[in-house]
Amino acid sequence: MTHRSRQKYLPIPMLTDVAKVRFFDKRIMLTSDECWLWIGGALGSGYGTFRIGKKVYIATRIAYALEHGDTPIGLGVLHSCDIPRCVNPCHLRLGTQKDNIVDAVNKGRWNRPTGERAGNAKLTECNVKEIRTRAKIGKERQGDIAKDFGV
Repeated sequence: MTHRSRQKYLPIPMLTDVAKVRFFDKRIMLTSDECWLWIGGALGSGYGTFRIGKKVYIATRIAYALEHGDTPIGLGVLHSCDIPRCVNPCHLRLGTQKDNIVDAVNKGRWNRPTGERAGNAKLTECNVKEIRTRAKIGKERQGDIAKDFGV
């Protein structure tokens, strides 16, 4: 994953034999060394989801847990194949969010917009230049400048 965004993950409960059959029925196993594609429900990001009782879990976490045990707190399940719908345990490994970002950068998948192109940007480049100029002059309190720009 991945993906451990801002969501806190619940521990994966012990799956009953019926739940395991249900889980394995929702994947297409091509060959043991290829991706096993999830054909069940999925998030908008493409990562598969699987319901156990009233809770929904990420399918890659369940696939990893069935093979290796649950993920320790602070770690996520990362793909070596970069296919969000893949649940082949051979393609899954543990790592931190930093590991995931480094992997994305190294593979050319990290293209997050920065500066005023970022979706949550509050200032333009011109705003920033004006703020810096006014702060450098030193005749205004920084809090007053910030209020002028709504930050």
